[in-house]
Formats: sequence, structure tokens, C-alpha cells
Amino acid sequence: MAFEEVTFERARKPKLAADEIRLTYKDKKKHYLCFNQTLTEELRNEGFCYCTLEWDRDTDELRIKFRKFDDKNTVKLCIRNQEKNLMIQHLGFVLFIKDKLKIEDETVILHIGEDRSNTPAVQTRYITK
Repeated sequence: MAFEEVTFERARKPKLAADEIRLTYKDKKKHYLCFNQTLTEELRNEGFCYCTLEWDRDTDELRIKFRKFDDKNTVKLCIRNQEKNLMIQHLGFVLFIKDKLKIEDETVILHIGEDRSNTPAVQTRYITK
């Protein structure tokens, strides 16, 4: 009898495109918004560490405003190590996006637009389903 080792492909999440972000909400302990590698690198290189979420009641549009400075309404962008993508792990932030975009799935890919700000200390990007 000869045993041979069984090998398995690693289960990896698909790489996000330059205009994609991933929202995951499994429960109150596992929830986050993960940014793609291109945006992560850009935000990190330009010194953005905080963000706020803005919602237009009339048009029902959502946008994230990235900032280089802390403010009373900002949420800190987090990263576990230099090889990982930036994330937001804030329950209220994730639940607000989930509610406004009417997301039912545990994990969903969203689209994030180009920077629409004219200020070097701020980036404004719209989020759509």
C-alpha cells in the first residue's frame, strides 16, 4: 500500500477590482468594510487615516469622505499589517451602509467611485450597489 498526500487549493477571496469594496456583516462581532488594494495603497501613501460617512436624504446617495485628520464624527481606518487592505470595523458604519443600500447578503461587493474632492486633505467617493 502506498499513501500519497492529498493537496487542496487554498480558498481565497477573489481580488477586488480598483472600483470595488467588500462589505461583510455576519453578526455584531464580525462586520467590516474592506477596501481594494489600489485604493488602500493610494490612501496609505497620501496619509489618509480617518473617514466619515455622508448620506443625501433627497437623492439617497452615500459617500465616504476620507480625511487626514481626526474629527468628532470620524472613524479610524484600520490595518492589521502592511500586506493587508485597509478596513473599517465599525458596527454603526457597516449597518448604516447595509440598511441604506438594502443589503441582505452576508458579504457583498460594492462599487466606489473616483475622488470628487478638490482638497488635498480630503477625498470624497460615492458608494453604490
